[in-house]
Amino acid sequence: MRRATVLFAVCLLFLAGCGKDKADDAVKAGATSSTSETTGTTLAGETVTTTGGDATGVAAGTATTAKGATAATTKGGTSGGGGAVTPGARLDPAKPGTYTYTVTGKRSSPAFGEQPMNGDSQLKVDGASGRDQHSLESSGQGSTEQVARYGDDGVRLVSLRTSQAGFTKEFKPASPVQILPWPVKDGQTWSWKITSTDGATTVTSSFTLVGHETLTIGTEKVDTLVIDATVQTSGDITSTSTQKIWASPAYRLVVQDQGTTDGSFGGTKFHSEISRKLKSTKPA
Repeated sequence: MRRATVLFAVCLLFLAGCGKDKADDAVKAGATSSTSETTGTTLAGETVTTTGGDATGVAAGTATTAKGATAATTKGGTSGGGGAVTPGARLDPAKPGTYTYTVTGKRSSPAFGEQPMNGDSQLKVDGASGRDQHSLESSGQGSTEQVARYGDDGVRLVSLRTSQAGFTKEFKPASPVQILPWPVKDGQTWSWKITSTDGATTVTSSFTLVGHETLTIGTEKVDTLVIDATVQTSGDITSTSTQKIWASPAYRLVVQDQGTTDGSFGGTKFHSEISRKLKSTKPA
């Protein structure tokens, strides 16, 4: 099942196609090494691609911004930290609590047929620890947890662990990779590559900010960034996912996403089509 956690979490859609029998034979995470590889501007020992504007790289621990970029703003709502997002302001961690998503879709494979993927998922967001924030999203299909780091240059992924029906993969990049550059402007792109701790799976992701849209979440109008994403995996799992993500800078949450994945795991081909929408911006 597809899961997107706090602001622009990595959506590993390929897991939606892994059947239980194959998953029980999968390699458990927790071995050997992890890597982080991208191209472009160097920041804190990591290379990040940002296009759609000239980029300026600065020393480790300080911000990287695009020259002439205009920060995305929100017309309504408040930030997770309790204040509205202002142009150029650093994003703060999301408001702690439990959020609920409505999930619809299906997955299919020759070995297991077609299965509906309908129901709810629960996203539990912990309080921030410094600039880091842990979150866990779970449903009847499995769980995904991550640690995101909020800095002057945006939001970065520190670690990711995803489990489904006995199948577990963990990612701990040597240097946190960019979930969202900030400020960000229309047409800007960014990308990165990470490898699982067991060395068996590599994920290559690319993102483009394609525009802005106001969505109705519950009874509230929420301004969002619209992001197109492509996620490819290689190694023991091969897949290609195309995704569209609607994310709220004010709430630091993905409020809606949808995607399609085709791939192969253990010799079994799979296909999935999954959509999610946040029920309310107010956590339980």
